[in-house]
Amino acid sequence: MEEMLYDSIIDNDTIKEEKTIVYNEDKSETYYLEDLDANKGKLETRYETIHHEAVEAIEEISHYEVIAEYPNGGKDVEKVIDRPGQAGREAYDEEVEYQVWIPYSEVDIQVKALDEEMEQLKKWLSDTDYKAIKYAEGWITFEEYIPMRDNRQNWRFRIGQIEREKAILLGLPYEEEAPVVDLHANDMPEDMEMSEEEENVVETEA
Repeated sequence: MEEMLYDSIIDNDTIKEEKTIVYNEDKSETYYLEDLDANKGKLETRYETIHHEAVEAIEEISHYEVIAEYPNGGKDVEKVIDRPGQAGREAYDEEVEYQVWIPYSEVDIQVKALDEEMEQLKKWLSDTDYKAIKYAEGWITFEEYIPMRDNRQNWRFRIGQIEREKAILLGLPYEEEAPVVDLHANDMPEDMEMSEEEENVVETEA
């Protein structure tokens, strides 16, 4: 039992965690993948062709030496290698895959944050489409729909802002920013004015 426990301890002590090595772009530096922050850079797969020269076959040369003799005439012999042998091979090229770590610039980090925000806004819009459909089909009143309509309009407006902010960061052309819409103001833009039916609902509820 003690011997088994000892073996177990030895095995645990000899286990080493293997880490993945990645390089910078010119392969002058190496990093451990596990130590890198995915929010500060990205990995790219690169390929490199390595040429292997031909290897000439070498025949092994050896001899035997007597290391013990016995009265009955028997002998113990030992093989002694004078020149190690070597298997030959033709020259060949090998394509090797490796990972390169590309740090994000400050602009990259800002664009990434904007992309993540836009993705969340689009998810909220998608997740609340059913409420717009319920209102359009008459399942909920205009009064019940107003808070969600305001939210959805704000999300769309913010998406437009994000697209312009990204264009500015990346030096791309962009449309002039539309005027900010105050969804709770009385002077709504014409395309957002309430219909007579909607106004009647609001007046009746008041």
